[in-house]
Amino acid sequence: MITIAITNVQDIVEKQKGWIVANVVGAFVDLEERVEEIVIEKLRAALAAEGVEAVIQRRPA
Repeated sequence: MITIAITNVQDIVEKQKGWIVANVVGAFVDLEERVEEIVIEKLRAALAAEGVEAVIQRRPA
């Protein structure tokens, strides 16, 4: 089993949405989930292109 922890989610959110949005109460949680979804989608596509079958899912909060 492989576990991947995204350790710079806040940096990614700040770059994509700006500092103010990243620091508004509640906004960071929604954006953090979206960042994780995008990473999962990209991982699935990259692995599938190599013929790798994998189950990739978010951990419950």
